[in-house]
Amino acid sequence: MTEMKKYFTNKKYGGYSDCICNSELKHPWWNGAVISNCTGFCWGMFNMARGTKDKFKRLYGNAGTLYAAGKKNGSGFLVGYEPKADAIAVYGAGTKAGHVVYLLHNFGSGHFIGLESNYSGSYSNALALRVKYGNPKHWYKEYKGCIYDFT
Repeated sequence: MTEMKKYFTNKKYGGYSDCICNSELKHPWWNGAVISNCTGFCWGMFNMARGTKDKFKRLYGNAGTLYAAGKKNGSGFLVGYEPKADAIAVYGAGTKAGHVVYLLHNFGSGHFIGLESNYSGSYSNALALRVKYGNPKHWYKEYKGCIYDFT
């Protein structure tokens, strides 16, 4: 297994991540993959950018609860309202689950490239990776802020 792939693979399958996966699905990519879930994908990108490897770190909960969890004293994470590159943008999206997008690059003037993943609704074609461009504050409903780094 390549080093990069391990950030997107659950620990039970030889990866670094402890994010959710479903080994019973007939994934078109690999067993133990966490990449098809928005949080699994974003935590993989976040940790890969920081080189944490087997010290994989994340906040627990669904996308809609991550920003609030990161704001708590002692969470181990830095959070804030303004988007930054190599951060996770968090959205409430009007649902309990919410959504997250990894902010890859800042072009200035509030414009970013973001990467996101989620299920497209069909297990046979479940992986939906997309590139976003523009102001992350306006991509989805209820922009909460960003998770920037570890403390």
